[in-house]
Amino acid sequence: MIALRYKEIQSGKYSVYLDIRTKNEQGKTVRSYEFLRIYVSKDYSNTRRILKEDEEKMELARSISSKRELEINGNGNTLTHNGQRVNQSLLKYIQAESDRTKRDSYIYLLQHLKGFSNKKDTLFSDVSLTFLNDFAEYLETKIARNTVVKHLQLLKQVISKAFIDEIISVNPFAKFEMPHKQEVDRGYLTLAELRAMNETETWFEDDIRQGFLFSCFTGLRHSDVQNLSYSQITEEKSVENELEQRYTMQLRPVKTTKTTGNLLNVPLSQQAISIFLNKKKINKSQQNDLVFPKLPNKDLCSYHVKKWAIKAGIKKHVHFHLARHTFATLSLTAGIDIYTVGKLLGHTHIDTTQVYAKIVDEKKKEEIGKFPKFM
Repeated sequence: MIALRYKEIQSGKYSVYLDIRTKNEQGKTVRSYEFLRIYVSKDYSNTRRILKEDEEKMELARSISSKRELEINGNGNTLTHNGQRVNQSLLKYIQAESDRTKRDSYIYLLQHLKGFSNKKDTLFSDVSLTFLNDFAEYLETKIARNTVVKHLQLLKQVISKAFIDEIISVNPFAKFEMPHKQEVDRGYLTLAELRAMNETETWFEDDIRQGFLFSCFTGLRHSDVQNLSYSQITEEKSVENELEQRYTMQLRPVKTTKTTGNLLNVPLSQQAISIFLNKKKINKSQQNDLVFPKLPNKDLCSYHVKKWAIKAGIKKHVHFHLARHTFATLSLTAGIDIYTVGKLLGHTHIDTTQVYAKIVDEKKKEEIGKFPKFM
């Protein structure tokens, strides 16, 4: 690990030097110092705001620090606690995580890392604070801010796991300032718009159409719709009315399995039941346990859903995940309390559901404004 330090000298200026910590072959920390002969106006240890007169000097100091870090780590001289060298491939490590978890997010992260490095391999020893800042700036030019944050958070998980696995001895994210998410308009479809889409013929795989509509009436994410099996939906007899069909869906959402592990146990609405029974009838001959066996990846689904919405005359930005927002908003509009909606969506914290409540409140204000003036 290399850190910039500052020592006050007689002139009142501060001499910038490198505080270098490495590990020897016995795994013990060895500390050394390198004075850079760079003098600045103040100690920048606890602030990111650089005085204009010091900007070029600090840029040079950071450049030297990054170069020294590469010289130490890139040559494989830095060892972990158990003697393993850190010049292992970060990309191969992420690929292994992708193969293990089957999560598309790792694939997208890999694509951006390869683009950032011009398709060259990236070693763990390359990942410094400077690397993270440069990668964040690169992502900002390619994708939306909130997606940038998601990729950086995933990379942070990967690096933290490598630290636990003792592949690296220092976590560069320790001093990295994660960019803040931006508040976005989540958007949703109204019942009239859903009806318009349902009445519009489609030309693509029917599982995309039915999977999207099923998500609109259950709030399931694409990954959970894709993995939904018949064994996760059970029929329950109604005590009041024997002819009434009731079904309960029980599953652990893919996104929360690795974190909270919460079990989602919710009753299906009549619209969702109708789609489910129709799929069961179609798939019965195929002997497939998946309800939507031909549902492709999220990007392809969103591409077709967008075109479908345009054909239905809807001018909103429609994508597959909009179905989840639609379910949440329609549920709150129908009068279901926010706590119950949160449980139906599998939210751990009520604050997450509160976002949809704000959307409904704004919609109510908009509708009230349409009342005619008669006095």
